Order: sequence, then C-alpha cells, then structure tokens
Amino acid sequence: MAQRPHLRTFQSIGKIAQNMYGTGGFDGIHTVTYEFTDTGTGETLFRRTMSLRTPHGGRINREILLAYEPVTTEWYHEAVAEHLPSR
Repeated sequence: MAQRPHLRTFQSIGKIAQNMYGTGGFDGIHTVTYEFTDTGTGETLFRRTMSLRTPHGGRINREILLAYEPVTTEWYHEAVAEHLPSR
C-alpha cells in the first residue's frame, strides 16, 4: 500500500542572512520544504525544495545564491552532520 510522503516546511520572513550580531542581511522570504518518502526497504528518500522571494529590485549577495546550487547540498549536509551526536 502506498504511503503519503511526510512534509516539513521551514520559513524565514524578514531579514535574511543576517550575521551573528543581527546586522546586515536583506528583506525576503526564504522557504525550505523537505519531503520524506519511505521506500518500504528500510531506506528513506528525501527531496529538498528551496525558494527565496525578495522585493522587486532587491539585491542578493552572491554567497546566498550559492546555497541554491545543487553542489552545495553536500556541504550543507556535512556541516549539519558535524553538529549531530555520534551514533
């Protein structure tokens, strides 16, 4: 029997990409959606969708746009794994 995928959506509204002191950044809405699907084989597939909406004429730093490139997905997951407890 088919199962519906499990969805998680995170949204940041307001200043995007502020530094650790709470300054800088730009106005926008950043949305990340994860869709987890059980394959029935003990493995789970996931798809990540990211979108960024900014005011017309808004400027976005190039480093921010790199987060939307597929090659940076591995870097992202490596950085997250560094903060997870060991198994």
